[in-house]
Amino acid sequence: MMSSAISWPVEIARLYKVKEAIAALDADGIYKFSAPRLAASDIDIQRLKTSIPVQWDKSYLGFLRFANGWPHFLQNTYLFGTEDFAGDLYRQIAESLRFRLPMNSERFKFVWTEQNCLPIGGSLLDNSIFVIERKHQGARVAWLNTDEVDGYIGFEDFFIAMIEYNKQVQSGLNEEH
Repeated sequence: MMSSAISWPVEIARLYKVKEAIAALDADGIYKFSAPRLAASDIDIQRLKTSIPVQWDKSYLGFLRFANGWPHFLQNTYLFGTEDFAGDLYRQIAESLRFRLPMNSERFKFVWTEQNCLPIGGSLLDNSIFVIERKHQGARVAWLNTDEVDGYIGFEDFFIAMIEYNKQVQSGLNEEH
């Protein structure tokens, strides 16, 4: 488990460097390279809280204060920023999620439902959806597809795991060269 004192600028920079290395190795252009978006303002975050009045995890909101979402966060899967929650991709992901729930979590012995989670990212290409529990602090996060791909004890744990997944992609590309 990550400490609540995570340094978002440091972790965002770590992931950016890995994704930059992937882009340099990806001769076929399979992995799209995108930088994280600029930080969300307090007004952006307040607008999000007003438009979707649920309990928002403090760690996820903390991330948004340094990166307001990240296109191609993990291959073709987006990590939503404040403006994404009003967009078409979010609506399509949320609709897709409704058809998959309820879904059992083997890791947590928990059932993900529409009432206890919210999509915070996703892809229409590979059907991946990232969901977070509707809790103010310590919200669990899951990577869902037709089943739960993986579960994380918090948003920080999830983010660090995504750095590791991206490093695996980088390692595979290194082996090809």
